[in-house]
Amino acid sequence: MLTWLHILAIGASTASSAPPTAPLRDTTAALEMLESDTGSIRLPQSFPSDSRPSDTGISPALAAGASFALPGLGQILTHHPVKGGVAMVLDLGIYYNLSQIQNTQLPKLRERIRVSGPLESLYRDSLRTVAVFDSLDSLGKATLYTSSRQARVTGLTTDRNAAADSAFRNREKVQSNLDLRDPELVWAIGLHAWAVVDAFDEAWHQRHPIRSGRSGLTAGLLSAVVPGAGQVYNERYGKSAMLWMGLCGSWASQDAHQKTLDFYRREYALAVEDGRATTAISTQLDLYRKRRNQYYWGMGLLYVYQIIDAVVDARLDEVKRPFRIGLDVAPSRLGLTSALSF
Repeated sequence: MLTWLHILAIGASTASSAPPTAPLRDTTAALEMLESDTGSIRLPQSFPSDSRPSDTGISPALAAGASFALPGLGQILTHHPVKGGVAMVLDLGIYYNLSQIQNTQLPKLRERIRVSGPLESLYRDSLRTVAVFDSLDSLGKATLYTSSRQARVTGLTTDRNAAADSAFRNREKVQSNLDLRDPELVWAIGLHAWAVVDAFDEAWHQRHPIRSGRSGLTAGLLSAVVPGAGQVYNERYGKSAMLWMGLCGSWASQDAHQKTLDFYRREYALAVEDGRATTAISTQLDLYRKRRNQYYWGMGLLYVYQIIDAVVDARLDEVKRPFRIGLDVAPSRLGLTSALSF
């Protein structure tokens, strides 16, 4: 405030010492006089570069190690508690569900299959034996059906179908758990790896802000050739890790659905052979075929999206940088003039 008053006082004294109509001819000399008497009042026209390395923030290696030990912890240490908390809950939840499937559900179901399998085979063998006698009947080498024999065949068929349906349901539950377990394991590993890379990315860029001047065309071509390469080129390492998590998880999910689809195809053929109902199996075939195809579409869309994302990040990186504002103050004829330069 004193500096401004000093400037005004000097401007007033200069104006009073000169003729009222005489302009101030040498502005540079006046500025030199102001700087020599009052000190420089010129603000910097540019601030220190935001790409200059800084020693603030947590070490990138420490952040990555924290997320490796506990997914999401590195994000919390780099001041992203929401992202870190979500990653921690999701990853630990998936690992817990995997342990339940592997250690509890699958062993019980496989034990049921071990017990019920021989019973199903016994009924099927009994029906094959009856079928042999039926073929002898057709050659006239045995008596025709009697009412008691027909009842026996009907009872065997009913028991066989009940045993077959029970065994099918047990096998179906095992396959359903495998359909969940295999892709969930890949998603859990991918989420864990993303948490490590993202924590390193956040800590690294707190010390080394992202540089500008990248080519959008180069970023797009890199992502088109190798998914995620454009994000690495843009120094968006966390985005690249998330992309690969999505691609690998989607591939594992469609592969698991394909295996389940093959399982239902085998069960459908077996049911047709036994003469059992196939409506429920047909419904499951259609369901898992749609689920598998959805992951194919998802991987295609993710591939296109990561190309667009790489181009946009490269072209708009300057928009995210702060404006550099400078303020110059200089005396005019009768007062002061200020200008802002961007």
